[in-house]
Amino acid sequence: MAILEVIATCIDDVRLIVQGGASRIELLSGLSEGGLTPSGALIRAAVHATGDIPVMVMIRPHAMGFCYSPADIEIMMDDVATAQDCGAFGVVFGALTEKGEVDLKVMDRLMRHIGPMEVTFHRAIDATKDPVGAIRRIREYPSVRSVLTSGGRGNIVDNLPVLAAMKEEAGPALRIMAGGGVTLGNIGRIAEAGVAREYHLGKAVREDGTYLGRIMPEVVEQFAKIVAGF
Repeated sequence: MAILEVIATCIDDVRLIVQGGASRIELLSGLSEGGLTPSGALIRAAVHATGDIPVMVMIRPHAMGFCYSPADIEIMMDDVATAQDCGAFGVVFGALTEKGEVDLKVMDRLMRHIGPMEVTFHRAIDATKDPVGAIRRIREYPSVRSVLTSGGRGNIVDNLPVLAAMKEEAGPALRIMAGGGVTLGNIGRIAEAGVAREYHLGKAVREDGTYLGRIMPEVVEQFAKIVAGF
């Protein structure tokens, strides 16, 4: 069954996304900065407001890329614990080395604190030198169930061959989530290509297509109907 995930940055977003019929919510702050860790209070409120809809919490301490210092990692581990304590279904993070490869040392440390939660490796993968090769690294972690990606840099539709190769490399246990440039105009083509069973939406469901635009539940519903057809 296809999954439609929508970004929420506040409790009103959460309620409108639920109204629109999304399958899952990614909760974060700093949408215009690519997503940052939300507060514990917002996580608790979102989990309470969604009912049965899973909430995935962004774990990203700053917007200065995806390389993290020891102090950053300590903060990320605390944030993972907070997300779990607040009842989040899972967390979303990614870490890279200075060479643009998946940082296995950081991943190993964070994974020790995941507990029963699921993990999405976020679009840090699109900043790697080799997104397909990065999948081979990520799939070593059983708790990582999804990878959010546009198939690397550039337009997601142009990257469909890369997404297909990533899906092949991922195998049955790791799901590819198409995100970053998914619109009403192209989601049908992406779905028809069979490169993903999960779809991630941000500005595409907001008024005027801006970071600060209000969530439009009727547009969320349109996406949900399209995704349900595949």
